[in-house]
Order: sequence, then structure tokens, then C-alpha cells
Amino acid sequence: MIDILNLVTGGVIGAAAALVFSAMRLKSSFEYFEVAFNSYFANRNDPASREVVEAFESFSEDVHGFESALDRLKKALRRK
Repeated sequence: MIDILNLVTGGVIGAAAALVFSAMRLKSSFEYFEVAFNSYFANRNDPASREVVEAFESFSEDVHGFESALDRLKKALRRK
């Protein structure tokens, strides 16, 4: 029973570690895109552009919330 528990625990930790590394790549790509997006829309104030910017801002908040959750996961993995 202990061996199965160790395998499951190791699998969960391995999956969590893979998630963290994947998220780090996503974060880097998102930061690059965010700068380019903000630069492109900086001087656009037409209604369609404002709608896109507002949607992106909502998405950006979700991404930053995801980053915060991953930071907590990384801290939890370091304790193991």
C-alpha cells in the first residue's frame, strides 16, 4: 500500500512540477504579448478598440490570478 501511495504522490508532484514549468513559459509569452498589445492599442480610442482592450484587461486579470495560484503551488512544492 505504501508503494502505491508513493507512486501516486510522485505522479502528482511530477504533474504539478510540469504545470509550473509550462506556466513559466506561458507567463513569459504573455508578458511579451501584453507589452505588444498595449503598445498597439495605446492611441486607439474608437469603440471597437476600447471593447477589445476591455476584454484583454479582463483576460489579463485572470492570467495574473493564475500566476498567483502557481506561485502558491511552487511554494508548496518546495516544502515537500
